Amino acid sequence: MTLTVTLAEHRPADHSDETRAEILRHAEDLFSHYGFSKTSMADIAERAGMSPGNLYRYYRNKQAIGEAVIERFFRCSEASMAAAMEPETAPEARICAMFRAGLAAMLEMMAGAPKIMELCEFLCGEDGPRHVLERHIGWKRAQVEAELARGMAAGAFEPAPLPETAVDLMHCLKAFQVPQCLAEWRDKSTIKPEFEGVLRLVFRGVRAKG
Repeated sequence: MTLTVTLAEHRPADHSDETRAEILRHAEDLFSHYGFSKTSMADIAERAGMSPGNLYRYYRNKQAIGEAVIERFFRCSEASMAAAMEPETAPEARICAMFRAGLAAMLEMMAGAPKIMELCEFLCGEDGPRHVLERHIGWKRAQVEAELARGMAAGAFEPAPLPETAVDLMHCLKAFQVPQCLAEWRDKSTIKPEFEGVLRLVFRGVRAKG
């Protein structure tokens, strides 16, 4: 028994999670500045300080790394949105705080990553990891639906079918959630003011009358 414990105590630690995170950090930097298409597995391996063969132990190909980079961004964005909602109590304020934080994360990502649109095109492409995007959209929809339910129960919102209303609300704000739309905005300085205008318009229709 003593021998078993001693061996366990001296067994090398598994640093695979840390290594994966380091790989993704370097890959994201390369994708952001050189583009997804122009970055190779060899480039990522060199930046991460490992051989290409070792890199393949962690990710089967560049597409898998791109998917993991996107997933990590969505997880960070969701954490920011959840944190922004936390201080608020009213359902309307919580929904607005969530979408504001999501827009801020998107704009920050785009400002610091000139070539990031290639990764967005990969995500939305025919062979892209659409399930990652669908999971993220599903997360946001669940938050919106929960807050709409709270608002309706409290009499702050007009009674309406919950799933459909949540989907409709998200469609109204779609232009502010899609990087491709934001990238094509004629005047970037108007994005946030126009976003606030759309929020006001949306909630005029959601709020209880009288």
